[in-house]
Amino acid sequence: MTSARRIKIFVSSPGDLAEERAQCGRLVEEFNTIVGALMPDQDIRLELIRWETHTHPDLAGHPQRVVDDQLGMEFDIFIGIMWSRFGTPTWQAGSGTEHEFRNAYAGWSARRRPAYILFYFCEAPVERPDDAQRAAIRAFRQELERIGLVGVYDDRALFADKLRRDLALVLGRVLHGNRPPTSKYDADLAPAREQVAGTAAQYDRLRATEPSGPDRTVRMEVMASTFRTLAQSTFPLLPELVSADSAGRRLAAACALQVFPDVRYLDWLARRFDGDQPFIAYHAGLALLSAARELPLADLRHLASPLAKVEDLVTRLSPTTDRATVVRAIRRQFDERNRQA
Repeated sequence: MTSARRIKIFVSSPGDLAEERAQCGRLVEEFNTIVGALMPDQDIRLELIRWETHTHPDLAGHPQRVVDDQLGMEFDIFIGIMWSRFGTPTWQAGSGTEHEFRNAYAGWSARRRPAYILFYFCEAPVERPDDAQRAAIRAFRQELERIGLVGVYDDRALFADKLRRDLALVLGRVLHGNRPPTSKYDADLAPAREQVAGTAAQYDRLRATEPSGPDRTVRMEVMASTFRTLAQSTFPLLPELVSADSAGRRLAAACALQVFPDVRYLDWLARRFDGDQPFIAYHAGLALLSAARELPLADLRHLASPLAKVEDLVTRLSPTTDRATVVRAIRRQFDERNRQA
């Protein structure tokens, strides 16, 4: 048994999002079950940090300062959420959520702590909108859009489905780092090949036997999460996965490239948009987005042609599809990093 590792996830939101905060708790337990099953020899556990479970009453100062002192800033992943309310002002920011985000972003900018920041805006209708609150949210969202940090969802009950795939991606990176495995991992690929084959077969059966719809999509996302968790061991299998007839194996390749972007496979990812299954094309898009964010600046130029290709291909689609949305995110990230170069 290796030494214990705790991955801390901080959730920040105004008080109108109790449902989403509860979903975060259930999702973290789901991931703990998956990680425990896939890595039984590793003592790894996710810990969700929330004010409602990690703070106690204290009259020693400003409420937000008390929360800061009790929760601390040492966590691995920051999750921010907003919907109908911006929140209550603090002594330093327009709301507690804004304050917590700015602290997290400052930590990320200075020392990559937290390692990842995810921020979501809910677009579900609001029964009695507060104009001042909505204006503050809009201005804050525009600021985050400029730095490529905005995720959206429109069904509050399904927030966990949106978060699941994003959290699986960053969890794989937190566990394994951003560098792909080297040749020392290549000695015995049989266990990895067996794990991929099993999940890929489940995916192929699901696609063949179940009608399309939200339930099937959720189950496919769970399989994609499994592939991302396995990325460290499956990366050496990429040459055979990208040429496989099995859609499940191609999905495994796309998910591995979400965790470990590689310039050698950018064109292959772009080709998923031209005739492959929409779900696989979307996950190929997520891999291209990872490349736009993570590739060294010297390698970023290799993304220009694949990006132009997928932009041309998605013009045939509705702009509201997941594939079109992720391609716009790739373009924003690509342009932003080139401006910074």
